[in-house]
Amino acid sequence: MSLHKVHAAIAFWLLLPATIVRTAYRHVRGTYPSWQTFRVAILIQTVKLLLWSKYALYLPEPHREEWTVPKPITPLARQARRGMEVERVVLDPVGSEMRRGVADVPRVQAVSRPGWMIWTGGRGKDQGVGLDKAVPGEKVLFYLHSGAYVFGHPLETAFAWSMARDLSTRVFAVNYRKVLSAETAHPAPLLDALAGWVYLTRTLGFDPRNITIVGDSAGGHLTLLLSRYLDSLTSPLPGRLALCSPWCDFAFTATNPTFPSQIENEKYDYVPYLGDKSVASGMRHYPADMIRSTWYSPALATPDQWAYLVDNNVRVYVMRGTKELLADEIAAVVEGMKAAKVDVQLRDDIDGIHIGPSVPWPGSSSWKTWIKDLETFVA
Repeated sequence: MSLHKVHAAIAFWLLLPATIVRTAYRHVRGTYPSWQTFRVAILIQTVKLLLWSKYALYLPEPHREEWTVPKPITPLARQARRGMEVERVVLDPVGSEMRRGVADVPRVQAVSRPGWMIWTGGRGKDQGVGLDKAVPGEKVLFYLHSGAYVFGHPLETAFAWSMARDLSTRVFAVNYRKVLSAETAHPAPLLDALAGWVYLTRTLGFDPRNITIVGDSAGGHLTLLLSRYLDSLTSPLPGRLALCSPWCDFAFTATNPTFPSQIENEKYDYVPYLGDKSVASGMRHYPADMIRSTWYSPALATPDQWAYLVDNNVRVYVMRGTKELLADEIAAVVEGMKAAKVDVQLRDDIDGIHIGPSVPWPGSSSWKTWIKDLETFVA
């Protein structure tokens, strides 16, 4: 066992009793939302402690299964794969002509990355299968996953599989590089997401207007980053962006919060603040003020900086949990978009927590709300 894992285990077991006592005290005082029973509240806070002990003390090691379909991390994720098909493709690195401005960092090279197409099996007249070329008029979801830019795999949770199943559409996902080293720091995730976009539009021939980029948490951040970068290239933009609890404020630190919910909602959410190490590692090639830029902290953008979405007729759907750590920074993004006259819809998951649809806690109806809204949004 590595030293990292030993330290994580020690921290978890030392702090678990205090976590249970604190949660019990808060629950007795009626602090938690009604759907968070005592059992669920204990589960949520235990998961938070586990995540903190694993990822807040050290940056994790790269995912061992990053080039393969990984083992499902929950029984729900295993169940979501039943009856589904998946095919891998090795994405070519983007060319030098597509690397400029924020994406032009000599130390970080464009490289080949794995992408996967998920579908329900069978062939419909309006939908291709596997890595088939796009059927005329076919819609596709391009999924960018969560994980604070330091961990995660797009196929290990139920999220991508369930969207493909419940919407009966193809879902394409890229396992972008995590910002764990000088060679994989930003803009590596952007270059990898861009490679996925190029594959969908140029190789498979999907009309950009028929592509919905879906991102949760860090994937939501990457979705906004990719859309802004495509505009800077004067490239066609996707027809829609669907954001689930997007991370929108790189400037937030545990000791210097930017928005009230980053402190006030700590007691409800399962997400510990992991941004200090992620941002420090990921932003190492940029000047310090880049952290507060529109590129990396879209919550701080002015309305005019969202005009590119209006100019390109991009529709936006956003879901946030009202009790999540990121609630206020997400609201700031939506308010800025509305002020710019972007066609944006905000869904408040009342008393919900971070990326509720992809982490369906007992008693939560977040997934049903998300998939019903998405079905209408992408129609």
